[in-house]
Amino acid sequence: MASKIFIDTNIIVHYIILKKIKETERDNKELWKEYRRIEPSYQLLSLILKNNNDSFEFYTSHLAITEIANALHDEYRCRRMRRDGIPLSSWVRLKHRFNLEKEDADEILSEIVKFIESFRIKIILLEEKYTFSLIYKFILEKQIGTQDSILLSTAINSKCSHFATQDKELRKKKLKEIKVVSADEIRDEIVK
Repeated sequence: MASKIFIDTNIIVHYIILKKIKETERDNKELWKEYRRIEPSYQLLSLILKNNNDSFEFYTSHLAITEIANALHDEYRCRRMRRDGIPLSSWVRLKHRFNLEKEDADEILSEIVKFIESFRIKIILLEEKYTFSLIYKFILEKQIGTQDSILLSTAINSKCSHFATQDKELRKKKLKEIKVVSADEIRDEIVK
C-alpha cells in the first residue's frame, strides 16, 4: 500500500518561487543565498515530477491551491518594497500600500496555472473534507490556524499518513492523527 502524502501550500509556493528564479536569475548568487532555505521544497517537488515510485501518492487540496495566490501576492509585494528600500520593520504596516502591477498579477496567475498543469498527474487535487470536531481541536487545543486546521483535517479524512510542510511551528505540534514532516524528510523517504 502506498504512503499518502499531503503537500502543504508553502512547499508549492517555495517551488514556484525557486523555479522562476532558476529560469530568470540563474546566475544571481545573492538571490540564491537569500532563498536557499526554501530549496528543500523545490527539491521535493522536482523529485515528485520525476518519480515513478508506486510506494508514494501525493495530494493537495483546492484550499491549498487557492492559498498560493495570496502567498505569491505577498512575495511580489515584499520584493517591490525591498527594491524601493522600505525597511523590514515597516513591511507589515506598509505592505498593503503596495498594489501589484497588472503584469505581476498576470504572472502570478500564469505560474499557478503552469504548476497545476505540470503536476496534474503527480499530485492529486482533493476536495476539502472537514471534520469540525477535528478542526476545533486543532484550533483550540493545538493553537493551529484555521486554514492549516482545514488542510490537516482534509489530509486526515483523505487517509494521508503524512502532512509535508515547511512550517516549523506546525511540525512541532506532534499531532497523533497524522505525521507532520518537512520536505527534506519526505524527499529522503522517496530516494531510499
